[in-house]
Amino acid sequence: MSGDGDFIPLLKFLKTKKKRVEIAAFLKSASMALRVKADKFHNLDNMAGLIKTKNSLPALSGQD
Repeated sequence: MSGDGDFIPLLKFLKTKKKRVEIAAFLKSASMALRVKADKFHNLDNMAGLIKTKNSLPALSGQD
């Protein structure tokens, strides 16, 4: 099992390559260290109404 803190070395590496890093996660599950290292943090808690779930999509024809 890995935690999001395991991605900090990757963020550091990407930044040495002049890459922009954005993180999208739920606030409670994203480590502070990861949020601080990212160029931008998108809180998925604020996007709950924009995310479609399997139950909110129309069924495909011929499938139950």
